[in-house]
Amino acid sequence: MGRAPPLETRGDRKGHRGPVERNLITYFAHRTPHTAHRPPGGGAPSPRSPENPGSGDSEVRENALMTVFRCANCRQPVTGDVVPGEPARSEGPPGYGGAPPLMARGTFKAHLDGSLLILHPDDVPGTARHPDPLRVSGCCGLDGRDGPNLVCAGCGAEVATEESDCWTDNFVAVTAAAVTEEREAGAGGG
Repeated sequence: MGRAPPLETRGDRKGHRGPVERNLITYFAHRTPHTAHRPPGGGAPSPRSPENPGSGDSEVRENALMTVFRCANCRQPVTGDVVPGEPARSEGPPGYGGAPPLMARGTFKAHLDGSLLILHPDDVPGTARHPDPLRVSGCCGLDGRDGPNLVCAGCGAEVATEESDCWTDNFVAVTAAAVTEEREAGAGGG
């Protein structure tokens, strides 16, 4: 009977990329890839966060079509009002200190093939954690390794995968086929 390979060659968490992140690697190629361990508190804070969304965000939101994504099964809102946006560039790689959110609050980005919608973790108030404990793995947050881990809070349909653990990027990938899209003019649009 053979021995197990050393821990560092078995795909442990140090070099692991979650399934959603692997699918997004080429899409978000401008982002710094996962690298070695970053100690807690290490690295510079993101220039864009819920507390510091960036200078042009409110202007974009006022003039853009607001979108709400609803559960395709029961029509309950899964997201709040969001507008198309671009991923925020972080100053350092995600690591064991936790990464800033990939998207600014109130924005979303469709994956190249349209199968996923990438959002800030706080922009999915109509979701709840998956009831299956095997789907909500992670140490400091959700790691997204075990498939969709967020369900519609209204009917329990699987709608999204959150990656928010201390060693992953920080985003929610809503499954486009699980939601419908409603658009309306923003406060300044018309």
